[in-house]
Amino acid sequence: MSAMSVGARITAAAAAVTFVVSACSSSPTAPSALTTGSEAPSTVIATGGGKICLTGDAVVYLTAVHLNAVAGIPVGPLCAADQAVESGKPVGVISVEGTPRVLMPVVSRKPQGNNDMSRKADKVRIVTELARAAQGAVPSSDGNDLTAALALAVDSARSAAGANATIQLIVTDPGLSDRGAVDLTAKGAFVAEPEDVAAHVKNAGQCPKLSNTSVAFIGLGYPLAPQPELTIADRDRVSRLWSLVVAQCQGQATLIPGKISGAAPTTAHPVTPVVPSGYPPFQEAGSFSLVGDSALAFQADATAYLHPDQASAFLDTYARYLTSHPRTAVLISGQTANYSTRWPSLEALAKARAEQVKADLVVRGVSATRLTTKGLGYQANPPQVDAATAALNRSVTFSASPLP
Repeated sequence: MSAMSVGARITAAAAAVTFVVSACSSSPTAPSALTTGSEAPSTVIATGGGKICLTGDAVVYLTAVHLNAVAGIPVGPLCAADQAVESGKPVGVISVEGTPRVLMPVVSRKPQGNNDMSRKADKVRIVTELARAAQGAVPSSDGNDLTAALALAVDSARSAAGANATIQLIVTDPGLSDRGAVDLTAKGAFVAEPEDVAAHVKNAGQCPKLSNTSVAFIGLGYPLAPQPELTIADRDRVSRLWSLVVAQCQGQATLIPGKISGAAPTTAHPVTPVVPSGYPPFQEAGSFSLVGDSALAFQADATAYLHPDQASAFLDTYARYLTSHPRTAVLISGQTANYSTRWPSLEALAKARAEQVKADLVVRGVSATRLTTKGLGYQANPPQVDAATAALNRSVTFSASPLP
C-alpha cells in the first residue's frame, strides 16, 4: 500500500466526486471523510457510460456493491440526479448485492437557499452526497441479486412519486446475478435461451413491477476479476437476457454500450462467479457436448442453425480434426427441450438435427461411413420444464471411438 492512508485516499476520492459534479455548478460543499471498518469502499471513481439525464418522475440508481463489479456511479449518469434535485423530483440509490438495500432514500430533495448561488451550492451538496452514498458503500450480504434490486428500487420510487408515476432506473452492474429469480450460476442457466429465462421469471411470479418504468443498463457483461472475462457472445447473451426480463415485466430497457471503469469494494463477502461458455476440446476417444445457446444451437422446432456463422466455423474446425484422424468414428446424438413440436416426436426432431450435423460434416470431407446418428429427444429426470433444464437438454453430443 502507498504511504497515503486509507482514510486519506477515501477523502481524496470523495473530493474527486465533488469536483466533477460541480463542473457545471458553483460553490460546492466539500464532503466529510468516509469512515471504514473491517471492509473498505472502492477509492477509484467510476467512469464511463456517457450522459444520462432525467426522463421520469423519479430516478433511482442501482449501484454494484459486491465483488467482481465496479462500485460507484460515473459522472455522466449523474445528470439525471442533478435535474431531479433541481426540479424537486425523488431520487435515491439502491445497492445491488445479495440482499439489496437502500443506500440513500428515494425522496424529493429540492435545493434550499435564499438566492440562486446558495441553491446551486445546495444542489451540488445533495448530488455529491448521492454519489458518495454509492461510492462509499460496502456489501452487507453475500452475492448479488439484480432482480431483487430492481424490485426494491421501483417499489421505493413508487412510494415516493405515486403509483402512476413514470420511474427511471439507472443500473451500473454487470448483471451476473448469483441468486434470486435470475441466478446465472445455477446449472444450465448461463447457456439457457434468454427468452426462456425471461419467460420463466414472469411465469413464476418473480417479476419486479416495472410498468411505466424505464431501465438503463450500463456495462452489462463487463465484470471485474476474479470473475472470468466474458466473450462477446456471452456479453450479448447477458444484455439480451436483462432486456427481455425487463420487457416481460412490462418495462422498457435501454442498453448503454461499453464498460464502466473503476474498482470493486474491499470485502470478505463472497460472490459465486459465472462460468463463461466455451467449447470443450475435441477428443479421439470419449464424448463432448455443445449445450444450450452454443455454436450448434438450432432454431426452435427446426433443423436450421440459430447462429449459422458460428455453426459453420465449428463444423469447419471439427471436420479438419476428423479428416486428420481417419481411424476415428463418431456417434452424433441430439437432445431437445421438452416443448411442443410439429415433428412426430421429440426423438424425431433430435434425430433430424443430428442428421443435419452429419450432412454438414460429410460436405466438408468426412466420410459418411464414420458417422452415425441418434435422436435422444428429452432426457431430463424429473421432466421439469424451466429455462435451465431446457438449456441442458438442448445439446449435440459427439462420442468418438476407434474404427475396428
